[in-house]
Amino acid sequence: MMKIKAIETSYNGYKFRSRLEARWAVFFDLLDIKYEYEKEGFNLPHGPYLPDFFLPDIRNGFWIEVKPNISNHYDELPSILIRELCKATGFEGMVVRGEPALMTVDSWSCEIPGVSDGSAYWLNGGDDGPYLFCICPKCGKIGIEYGGRGSRVCRHNDDDKGYSNNHPRLELAACHARAERFERRTPR
Repeated sequence: MMKIKAIETSYNGYKFRSRLEARWAVFFDLLDIKYEYEKEGFNLPHGPYLPDFFLPDIRNGFWIEVKPNISNHYDELPSILIRELCKATGFEGMVVRGEPALMTVDSWSCEIPGVSDGSAYWLNGGDDGPYLFCICPKCGKIGIEYGGRGSRVCRHNDDDKGYSNNHPRLELAACHARAERFERRTPR
């Protein structure tokens, strides 16, 4: 089997190991989500692990591991490692597959293995996903909540059924992140 090497990509002062990771950074930047890239490495029971992103302002700290969307392929090791990382650090996290995409409940699967463009698996709470990026309808804060229930991001009221995973702001950020070509030398 031929192994394809990812293209290292410079963006916003970071040198990303792949364009895919850089596109997720663009997505985070466009949504004003603070992130740290490859913040720290860990020695876990299944081996050494360097998670891709840490989002300090999402759910009191959230790990993101980015993997390519390869049809009919699922590497279980990233899910094992991020579970171990979440347990060790006390923060939540997930694996995202493919480029940022408009994320809907219908396009997500929590079956492991499973692959879907822009999908993610909730990996620290029973795999009861889908957990989606969403926006609080009252204040506009970005979060990651079950089913994209934006009303749960800040809990401004008792209505936790306010879905906002298809918010135009999320769609625009995903579209721009997928279109980024990284020819510019200066950050946004």
